[in-house]
Amino acid sequence: ARMLALCVLGFVVSVPSAPVGRGVGKVHNSDTHLDWWGFDEHLAVQHGAVCNDGTVGGVYFRKGDLNNTLVYFEGGWACYDKGTCADRNRTANALMSSNTWDRSGKSLGGMFSSDSPLYRWNLVYVPYCTSDSWTGD
Repeated sequence: ARMLALCVLGFVVSVPSAPVGRGVGKVHNSDTHLDWWGFDEHLAVQHGAVCNDGTVGGVYFRKGDLNNTLVYFEGGWACYDKGTCADRNRTANALMSSNTWDRSGKSLGGMFSSDSPLYRWNLVYVPYCTSDSWTGD
């Protein structure tokens, strides 16, 4: 089977082009469902690619039928020193950990729904747990 390789945060996750389940994630036929693709724990820890609390992350993925890919980075703001990170940990802990992420997948609407012009694209949804800043245009 043809493979699509995704490079996210320096890790390569190989995704079969034909829908098959892998690990905890299962393939769903829902038009808004994305499958969970977790990072290799050993590699993530070895390279420091972990959330603020040390939990290992991953991405959500939906294979489209066009040769276009959208990588969506979830927002969440940032902390910039020990004090602001301690405050953030108390008030917004879900943005510093992957513990609450659904390993069975994620359903999204809006620009990810079946009536969106982007629906047929490959979609990589990168959840946020590092309290750093991402920017681009």
